[in-house]
Amino acid sequence: MQPRCLKCGKNHATRNCLIKERQENPFCINCQDYGHSACYTKCLKSPQPKKGTPFCDPKKKRNFASKWIKEGISFANVVSGEVPNQIPIDDKKEDSPHGFLSQDSNNTSDLTQVLELFQIISNLVKKNPKILDLLTKFKKANSDEEKTCLLAEAIMDKV
Repeated sequence: MQPRCLKCGKNHATRNCLIKERQENPFCINCQDYGHSACYTKCLKSPQPKKGTPFCDPKKKRNFASKWIKEGISFANVVSGEVPNQIPIDDKKEDSPHGFLSQDSNNTSDLTQVLELFQIISNLVKKNPKILDLLTKFKKANSDEEKTCLLAEAIMDKV
């Protein structure tokens, strides 16, 4: 299909047209008349979209399905800082007899377990911001035994 010039109506691209200045009486390639250009919206022969047709291709439109939906927690609760006391427990996950990170499971289940642990810790920190004070004490601790004792002391203070 050969392109037609919007300025003169001949068989070449508009960028290749010899007419470089503004025309007093432009030519419309839609209605083959002088007086307006092809992009004039009130031209009777100008292609118009049909009523009721969407502007975008519905096949290209994808629905966004969020994986981070939590039942019982609304956006307003999260923004105001009021988070319900109940933490939803995922019944789909079964405890592994081989420990937290089992050797026979694949990497994706290990990652989901780590993310679940991180989410639980994040919820605890949101409910008790003083837990973050442990971070500075953990950095000063020299051994794992000291860190375990610090954690146990913090838990005993809360109980």
